Amino acid sequence: MSRHVIAKILTAALAIIILAGCSSKKSNPVGPDSTNPFNPSVVSLNTPDKALLLCGANFTGEAYTYTTLAKKYDSLFSHLTPSGTPADSIVDGDSVVYTWTADQLGIKLIRRDTASAYGWRIIFNGNRSGIDYTDWTYIEAGEKHDKSIGAMQLTENLVGAPNYHWGWTLIGGQTNVLINWYVGVNHMEVKISLSSDKTGYLECYVNDAIDWKVDWGSGRPSCSGMWYDYTEGHVTSSGSWGYSEG
Repeated sequence: MSRHVIAKILTAALAIIILAGCSSKKSNPVGPDSTNPFNPSVVSLNTPDKALLLCGANFTGEAYTYTTLAKKYDSLFSHLTPSGTPADSIVDGDSVVYTWTADQLGIKLIRRDTASAYGWRIIFNGNRSGIDYTDWTYIEAGEKHDKSIGAMQLTENLVGAPNYHWGWTLIGGQTNVLINWYVGVNHMEVKISLSSDKTGYLECYVNDAIDWKVDWGSGRPSCSGMWYDYTEGHVTSSGSWGYSEG
């Protein structure tokens, strides 16, 4: 499946399962819930991280950085769980709205469960780390019930700060993860693709043009593969890489 097809799938998925605002119908004070089961799934990526880190070939260190980052997006899930002062919940149809405060920041979490998908939206009001927010959608996420497609986006209210988009597909034994950074007019995208036999590759794009690529075989922790450097969409240099343990 091509990068562009995957990107279109993820964009459509997020548009379909995006959260709508909710009106208040029933209020029920609740306490913080640190074990709520409705966080997005954590995508399992069996990438050859140790080999990428230690082999020392072109682009493998960068590839390690991005495979590690791809596995840590779930750290944002802490924002999707009511915490701090006791939260108040409002139930409205297929949505539940939680509101609570953390220091000077008012937080609203909207969780939605439709016939086919879950959705989440975090809205900030107040001050966080010196930054003022007014009805600011900080995180928006969605995932199909069968966990085959999901997406999350984070938008900072700070000039020059990167905005992040994550997307993932789990289809036919193939795992694909897209991570996008937007800083002003600049855009970087990393695509990680992993087959059920653990072979895979990572591609890095800068302003929509492929910059470099690293692929790998099925071995763990020993592993090997190829790296590719691109200019204007064409391979300008390439080579093999490998790491052997024991």
